[in-house]
Amino acid sequence: MQRRFGRLLLIKTVQHIDKGVYTCEATNGIGNNKTHSINLEILVKPYFIEEPVSMQKYIGDSVELRCVASGIPKPCISWIYNGKSIDDVPSNSRRAIGSQGIVINNITKADTGNYGCKATNPLGYVYKDVFVNVISLPPKTIENLINLEVFNGQNVTLECSKRSIFDSTVKWYFKDEEITNRRISILENGNLYIQNVNPKDAGKYKCAGNEPGAATKISQLVVKIAREPPISEQTRRRPQENLQTSKVEYEYMMEQEKEPGQWCACGGYCYLNAITSPDRYLIAYI
Repeated sequence: MQRRFGRLLLIKTVQHIDKGVYTCEATNGIGNNKTHSINLEILVKPYFIEEPVSMQKYIGDSVELRCVASGIPKPCISWIYNGKSIDDVPSNSRRAIGSQGIVINNITKADTGNYGCKATNPLGYVYKDVFVNVISLPPKTIENLINLEVFNGQNVTLECSKRSIFDSTVKWYFKDEEITNRRISILENGNLYIQNVNPKDAGKYKCAGNEPGAATKISQLVVKIAREPPISEQTRRRPQENLQTSKVEYEYMMEQEKEPGQWCACGGYCYLNAITSPDRYLIAYI
C-alpha cells in the first residue's frame, strides 16, 4: 500500500516471503530519474520445531532430550538443569550436549531432575522445562526351575533362563551362599554345570540376575541324589520247548505239600544249600 503520493510503502502483517530488495524511483519529467533501494530483512522470534518431553527411565538406560528451534537470526540453544545453567553444574562424562539435544548414557538416580531448553535471539526467547525420573529396575522374573534327580558321579546342568533378566549377568547360590566350587561353573547362557555330583551337592540352588538397583525374584531348584542308578534288563523270549518244560515243573511243584517257610524263589538254591556244609569259600548265586 502506497501513501503520501507514493512516497511511503506500507506492508501489513509482514511475512517471511516479503523479504528482499525494494526500489523507489523518483521523477519529475526533467532530468534523469533517481532511484533508491532498500534491502528488507524479516526477523523472526525463536520458536520450537521439536520440544523436549518428560520421561521415566530405568537405571542403566539412555536418555535423549531433543530440542530443535528456529528463528531469524538463528537462535542460540542453552540448557538449564535444576535451575542452574548446565555449564555451572559438575561435569558428567556420561552426558553429551549436541546441536539438537542432550544424550545421557547409563543413567543413575543422580540424573533425576528438571531439564530446561532455552532458545534465544535478539527478538526474545522460548523455554521448555521437562522432568526426567530415574527409577530402579522392575523385578526380573526368571522361569521356575523343576526338581531334578541325579545319580552319584553324574554331570548335571541346571537351567536359568536369561530371557527375562535383560542383559544382566547371572549369579547362582547354594544354601544362600554364592557358589565358588571348582566343580561347578556358570555357562555363558546363565546355566549352572555341576561335574561329578555327590551327596553333598543335594539342596536348593538359586539363580538371580545381578544388576545394580534391580529387585530380583529368585527361582529355586532342589537336587536329589539317588544312591545307585537303576539297573534295567531287557525281557527275553525263551524257546518253546523250554517254556513247556518250565510249565511241567511248575505244575509238579504246586502238587507238593510244603509247610510255611519251605518255599523259596526260583534260583535261590534252597535245596542245594540245605544239603551242603557251609565253608568260608561259599559263593552264593552263581
